[in-house]
Amino acid sequence: VTDDDSDTQTLEAAPALSIDKTGDVGPVAVSDVIHYSITVTNTGNVTLTDLIVTDDQGVAVTCPQTALAVEESMVCSASGTASAGQYANRGSVQAEYDGQTVIDADDSHYFGISPSIEIQKYTNGWDADEEPWPTVYAGEVVTWTYVVTNTGDITLTDIVVTDDQLGLVDCPVLSLDPAITMTCEVTGTAVSGTYANVGTV
Repeated sequence: VTDDDSDTQTLEAAPALSIDKTGDVGPVAVSDVIHYSITVTNTGNVTLTDLIVTDDQGVAVTCPQTALAVEESMVCSASGTASAGQYANRGSVQAEYDGQTVIDADDSHYFGISPSIEIQKYTNGWDADEEPWPTVYAGEVVTWTYVVTNTGDITLTDIVVTDDQLGLVDCPVLSLDPAITMTCEVTGTAVSGTYANVGTV
């Protein structure tokens, strides 16, 4: 006497996938190269094929393969040139299973900065870049003024002003917010003949 009792279960297909897009963190300088890493994972229970990863801003994405087994991941890469201001782009992935399309998307952001600084140097109040230069009697006190302006769009720190003849110039602060100006000053004694010095920040 024999008896046979079998129970056959069919696993229902549940295609799914995820995308995780990361880029360079923090403020980045305009025109710098931005590198993106895009991780795509098969989170379903069937193999996915015809995978395509795109970027909504037209950045070219390179992936090592076009199919993923269950729980398999791959890392795609992309790069672009940083533009000024707040920037956002979205990475998207789509794949196929048995005529069904599955998709996912993830955003990435950065802020493109343009740091810049300007120095203007005066001799006894004269902007003495070109002739006619100010005339000073030898032995008199000369006052050099250095006007420093943050002409960029981000706070600048560790600001150092030097003079090629006088050395380090004392300034009131070490950092400047955008569009803020400070004035540094140093004095010396006039010598005979033509004298030139250069201020650098």
